[in-house]
Amino acid sequence: MSHVSIRTKFLVFVILITLLPLVLVGISNYRTAKATIKEALIEKAYAKVRGSADGMSVWLDERRAEVTAMSRSEIVRFGSETERIAYLHIETSRKDSPYFALSYTDGDGYTHFASGTQAGPNWRPWTESTSIGNSAITDPFIGPRTGERLFLIRIPVPDGENEPAGYLNAAIRTDTLAEQFLDFRVGLRDIVLMYNREGNILYYPDIKKELVYNLRSPELPFAAAADDMLAGEQGYAETGSGKGRSIVFHADVAQTGWQVGMQVAMKEFEEPLTPLIWRTVLRIAAAEIVMALLLWAYINRLLARLQRVTDVTEAASAGQFDVIPVPETGRDEITRLSHSVNEMTVHLREMFDQLEAIINQNQYSIIVVDQEYRITYFSKAAERLLGYRAEEVIGFHTPLLFIAPDSLAEAAEQLSAKLGRPVAPDISVLREHRLDNRNYEREWVLVHKDGTRIPVSHSSSAITDRDGKVVGVVGISRDITKQRQEEKTRSRQLAVLEAAHDLIATFDADHKLIYLNPAGREMLGLAGSGEVSLAEEVPARFVETLLMGIDHAVAHGFTENMAELHTPDGRIVNVSKILVAHQDEGTGERFFSCIARDVTENTRVNEMLAEAKREADEASQAKTLFLARMSHEIRTPLAGIIGLTRLMQKTELTQLQRDYADKMQASSEALLRIINDILDFSKVEAGKIELNAVSFNLEEMLQKLADILSVFVGGKEQFEFLIETPEQLPSALIGDPLRIEQVLLNLCGNAVKFTNRGHVKLQVQLLVFEPGEDVVVRFSVEDTGIGISEEQQTRLFESFTQAGPATQRKYGGTGLGLVIAKSLVEMMGGAISYESTAGVGSRFEFTLQFAAQSDAMNEPYQVGEHAIWVVEDYMLMEQHWSGMLEDMGLLPIGHGSWRSAQERLARAGIGALPAAVLLDFEMPDMFGDDTWQSFHETALATGVRTIALTTAFGREELLKLPSEERPDAILVKPVTRMALYQTLVPVMGMVSAGAAALAESAAAEEQDFPRRGTILLAEDNAINQLVAVEQLSEWGFAVEVAETGHEVLQKLDSGEAYDLILMDIHMPEMDGDEAASIIRSEPKFDMLPIIALTANVIKKDHERYYKLGMNDVLTKPIQAEKMRQTVLKWLNAGEEEHAAAAAAESPLHASDEGMALLSVPGIDMASALARVGGKREILRHMLHVFAAESTQFGDRLRQALVASDYQTARRLAHTLKGSAGNLSAAELAAMADQLESLLKQPIERIDVQAINSAAACVQLVLRPMLKALAGSDK
Repeated sequence: MSHVSIRTKFLVFVILITLLPLVLVGISNYRTAKATIKEALIEKAYAKVRGSADGMSVWLDERRAEVTAMSRSEIVRFGSETERIAYLHIETSRKDSPYFALSYTDGDGYTHFASGTQAGPNWRPWTESTSIGNSAITDPFIGPRTGERLFLIRIPVPDGENEPAGYLNAAIRTDTLAEQFLDFRVGLRDIVLMYNREGNILYYPDIKKELVYNLRSPELPFAAAADDMLAGEQGYAETGSGKGRSIVFHADVAQTGWQVGMQVAMKEFEEPLTPLIWRTVLRIAAAEIVMALLLWAYINRLLARLQRVTDVTEAASAGQFDVIPVPETGRDEITRLSHSVNEMTVHLREMFDQLEAIINQNQYSIIVVDQEYRITYFSKAAERLLGYRAEEVIGFHTPLLFIAPDSLAEAAEQLSAKLGRPVAPDISVLREHRLDNRNYEREWVLVHKDGTRIPVSHSSSAITDRDGKVVGVVGISRDITKQRQEEKTRSRQLAVLEAAHDLIATFDADHKLIYLNPAGREMLGLAGSGEVSLAEEVPARFVETLLMGIDHAVAHGFTENMAELHTPDGRIVNVSKILVAHQDEGTGERFFSCIARDVTENTRVNEMLAEAKREADEASQAKTLFLARMSHEIRTPLAGIIGLTRLMQKTELTQLQRDYADKMQASSEALLRIINDILDFSKVEAGKIELNAVSFNLEEMLQKLADILSVFVGGKEQFEFLIETPEQLPSALIGDPLRIEQVLLNLCGNAVKFTNRGHVKLQVQLLVFEPGEDVVVRFSVEDTGIGISEEQQTRLFESFTQAGPATQRKYGGTGLGLVIAKSLVEMMGGAISYESTAGVGSRFEFTLQFAAQSDAMNEPYQVGEHAIWVVEDYMLMEQHWSGMLEDMGLLPIGHGSWRSAQERLARAGIGALPAAVLLDFEMPDMFGDDTWQSFHETALATGVRTIALTTAFGREELLKLPSEERPDAILVKPVTRMALYQTLVPVMGMVSAGAAALAESAAAEEQDFPRRGTILLAEDNAINQLVAVEQLSEWGFAVEVAETGHEVLQKLDSGEAYDLILMDIHMPEMDGDEAASIIRSEPKFDMLPIIALTANVIKKDHERYYKLGMNDVLTKPIQAEKMRQTVLKWLNAGEEEHAAAAAAESPLHASDEGMALLSVPGIDMASALARVGGKREILRHMLHVFAAESTQFGDRLRQALVASDYQTARRLAHTLKGSAGNLSAAELAAMADQLESLLKQPIERIDVQAINSAAACVQLVLRPMLKALAGSDK
């Protein structure tokens, strides 16, 4: 047992002391369970016997009742013998009959069987029977004829007097009874029997013993218990002994004299208890195993803790202190032991760590040698310093291994000189040093293993024993390479400071000057005698100036400022200085440095530059004022020239006079463009241009641009201008459309100017359009013109510069267009780039980013599935037209000449005819009116509509034709996608309807307008008076003229009623702005519109006019149509007159040649008319349809919003937006688009207040339109 572990001993001991109690408890539990289970099994067996006896009794009662019922039947009682036998045979033969045989015994004792046989009076096979009243049940017997074991139920058959006349006998097989009630067991070897009160066996499993033996027969196992089995009605008794022990159960079968018995061997009850014994044993064993495992785990844990304590103590004894401490968990004895061991280890580690730190963890290398100078210890620091490992040198080498030979030789020379005798440059040097002084210090140069030389500071000390004898030497060395480099660096820095040309000074924490370089002495005018200290030599005023701003330097680290130094010789030195606050990292002591540079010359130059800038600013201001004044002085007479020329063009002129007038008009407009360019350029230079951020529709802006460009396109042969846009564009962008239009107009104008043949293409590309993000659009203008040479490209964007003198003479211009365009694009956040090849053409492009007012896109233009012919010889244009037409759902077919198209049209069948033909009127084979008339006749004959593609001049010529000879629609180049669609819609509508519309010319119609009101014109220039009066009178207005502001006030005070004032700003005696201010001061004139007339284009001045109370501004020279629209817009008081005039112009009141369009507030009639190719009748029809469809708009929208039916409301807004766009009602379209955008939001984000506000704005714009349209039908 001495070799057995504590773990095993403890485990065996615990198992032994726990096994005995578990065994005792198990035996006790087994006995209790055994008695309980045995009692339950006996009771179960007893219940089976009782149940069998009771069931048999009930079954016999049922049979007796059946036989009794048969005995009472009429056939059995009174029937003939034959009838009775037949009846009994039927009852016996029943499928479910329990009876083996039925018979009838008559009064004479003869028994008649259902089979037809009979037995005499002596036939009585049974021995005795049990009587129940007059009926009886016999004991089982063996039938003499059949050999079957039977028993009888005998029931008397009453006669008419109710006296027994015979007996009805029912024979039942004993096996039938046994199968139902005696076929049960408790164990495998049980015996079930039936006996009568005398103990005779009536049924027994062994048929040989049946009806022969008695319970008391020794051959049967019931002899000992026979008396108990016969004594009572039911019960059980134990018989036998040893292995033969058994229990006998018995129970009476009521009203029969029979008893059911069963013998069950005692082991049948004890066998179910065997598993209980094994379960008890297994539970005890399992408990012991679990306990052993738990104890094993617990003991292992304790022993593991002890083993950890042992491991740590063994490691500590071996000098290893960097071990994991013993865990200290709990408060038991092992924990206390672990704590003690850990404390011991910590103390030992601290002691050895201190020693280790002293030796290795510093910058000093420690090397120990013996008496022979052989190395015995080599520290870690020495390994790092020299590159050798300790095991390489200990016991093998002396310090001569790494002392530099030249350093050793130097030391030998020094010792030789000191001692007066030669000392060899070997180990003798070290010995002589030791003899001279046991402890010494000096510098050596050591050599690293890789050959690197290392200067060190060396300290050597002798190691002595107790007797003072030297037994070794310890040497401590420190690398001083860094110190030597720092000394060199400090020396160089001082040289730099001394050589610097700026003043450099340092001050201590007490603001005492401690250093000043030579340049500083020279700047301050100090002699530098050296007889006094630096602090005494430098005057205090210099120190105060150099330290100026010291508080700011302390707070922020440095300060910069300018200062003046007054030297002793009377000079004033202007310096730019920086004062820096420093703090010593080691001591925390603060000190300051100052660097000052002489900027006296720079100051003088800066003053000169400031003066020059002031003069330049004054000159710039003078230039701006000059341009503003010259703008007014030039524009005023220019306005008169343009106005008079227009009036003259309307008079009867000869061909030569008309030619002169046209050239005057062109020259005047060219001069106006030059003036505008110069003014824009001056505003760009002065930074006076301001950008607006308004919502605009990109397609509508391009359409306006196309209208302007149409003026420049005509007059060139084999020249085309195309505008290429995506199929869909954003419906509302935020930006400055006027400036974008100005840039594109400059680029396109240049392209048209410098391109004689070929084409110019304006392309718009949508680069980025994502919901919630800014929209990025690229604009490009490409031409096939003269191009720009590389030399010319270098000065392309210079002011007043063109490609060259020849170009300027040939093409004219100011050379400012590109400069202005470049500046505007850059202001809008973009940049213009270009590509150009001389003789080939140029391409300019820029990209702009816009905020989107909504994520909506313009609806794609769809016309319908129709065939349309495109007559175009220029391949690029033919592809351009075909592409746009295909996008609109049409089927374009190209023809390269008028002749081929006409020939094909003439011979085409009905199914091959197009819906319309798009004709380019500037093709080589288009020879004028004859060509057109011929084609027109063919088109009329085939019922095909014609659309003319021509220039503005070509349109004027076509409109001079009689209406029946004109094309069905006219498109003026350049054509936008919107203009093409708006022209195709009515043409295709006419095709489907099969009705011809009346074509009329807007330009050819000259009518007298009805009187529309009285206008007061304030204008001092006689020419401008003449132009304005003539034009206003032509439009139906009464005009009175005032030449000064005073005269305006006088006319107003005279009581004359005026509907509107056109107020010139610059007039003698009293300017227009002063007169307007006085008018607005009187409440009675609050509703009188005042429109400013000025040649001033500066935006701030316009804003000032508005603040003075003027309603609008017209800039000279004033375009006639612009003045007409502005006047009509502000004559709201004359709506009734407008409606009357419109009614007079309605087709219901005018002839075909005299029809004019009414003026509807909010609708640009000129643009709307252009959209339908000048077809006024179509436009009138569209206006009437719009009025009919929009009259109920307000009510339907209100109902939808009240019902929260936002889908219907959005559809109404979308429909209104489309209708307004087709009618050039831009404001209404924008309002409807805003309403639609609000209604497109998800239901949870619907802003009801914003929707109601937007709906109110739509109604505010829509109502005046509907009112004016309603007046036209009165």
